[in-house]
Amino acid sequence: MKFDDIIYQKIEAYLSGNMSIDDREAFELNILSNKELQEEVQVQKTLKYAISEKQWVLREDNRDDKEVNKIKNLRKSKEYSLTIEKIQEAENLYFEKKSLNKKWIYFSGAIASVICIILMVQYFSVSQTTDSLYAEYSDWSELPSLTIQGNIQDNLAEGEQLFFDKKYREAISVFSNSLNTSSNVSNIDSTPYILSYLGVSYLEIGEYQKSLQIFNKLLKSNSLDSSKGYWYITLVYLKMRDKQKAKDTLLLILKNEKNFNFRKAKELFGKLD
Repeated sequence: MKFDDIIYQKIEAYLSGNMSIDDREAFELNILSNKELQEEVQVQKTLKYAISEKQWVLREDNRDDKEVNKIKNLRKSKEYSLTIEKIQEAENLYFEKKSLNKKWIYFSGAIASVICIILMVQYFSVSQTTDSLYAEYSDWSELPSLTIQGNIQDNLAEGEQLFFDKKYREAISVFSNSLNTSSNVSNIDSTPYILSYLGVSYLEIGEYQKSLQIFNKLLKSNSLDSSKGYWYITLVYLKMRDKQKAKDTLLLILKNEKNFNFRKAKELFGKLD
């Protein structure tokens, strides 16, 4: 059924709370007796909430879980606000030039809503993929022990303990101070190991650029562990939700079967495709 402008005006007034009590009761009776009107009101309600700054209807329960929090944070973000503003500016400009009836104005709102929903679905599709893969592949038990056989460096043992206690800032302080004296135990250079812990510590506190700098130092080190830098850089990009850079780094690992975590890199690359 096609509704005229008067019905759409009533729907707008009803959803906006601008009806008198008597008109509201009469309109609700009309809704109850008209299935197509019920469906149209529900559609308009969903679209209205989709671009509303005050409400967001996704599910019946009100659990404050991670997915809901992500959506709340995204809707508060500058990118979301700018997207809404651009859509509304385009809509206003269009209707200044065109004389259209009220029904087409509802249509424009629907288009804006669909665009916003598509953008959000794409955003969360990428973020959920990268977040879940980061959680799956960031296994820090693979990090080498800093307790060198027969020669325990107290400061490194302390740093390792702080790291696994998730006291990353304290661990960073210990590892940073250790870098200058890391090659004086049993003629073994522990610098690559310290760089691994230091880079991961920065990663875990969200200082991604510092983490990338540390892992690039690891890549340039003349050690058997240098290729680990590629793997850790991949994890940084996953944490940053930069899917393309994560894939580009994985391709560098896949050039040589001897590179650290070659098989995992191949598996992860398939999941990012």
